[in-house]
Amino acid sequence: MLMNRGIALLRAGKLDKAESDFDLAIRSAPGLAEAWINKGVVLARQPGRESEAVALISHGIEIGPKEPARAYFARAQALEVAGRLKEAMDDYAAAARANPDWPAPAEELKRFRVERRKVLRG
Repeated sequence: MLMNRGIALLRAGKLDKAESDFDLAIRSAPGLAEAWINKGVVLARQPGRESEAVALISHGIEIGPKEPARAYFARAQALEVAGRLKEAMDDYAAAARANPDWPAPAEELKRFRVERRKVLRG
């Protein structure tokens, strides 16, 4: 119930209330990866909390979410907001590998370009 309500609150833009529900879900079931990931998603939408969001989502990934592609995608978004573009690109790619039938990660990857530069040593 807490997870469903938290997701509904998140979608409605009521971030403080969503965060509270995910905190309660984490306290009730600390092994529930999705609770950690969803709290991370909430924090990623709050300026200045991107690093904390990445840490929470990473913890959820370590626990083992039911839908790893969505977890990698969420972390990629948080990393991108934090300005960590290489890591974001890597996570979008991980999401695409985890669920090749889901088009969203491949669409996000189209925005990235890897540029190799020659480094002069002297």
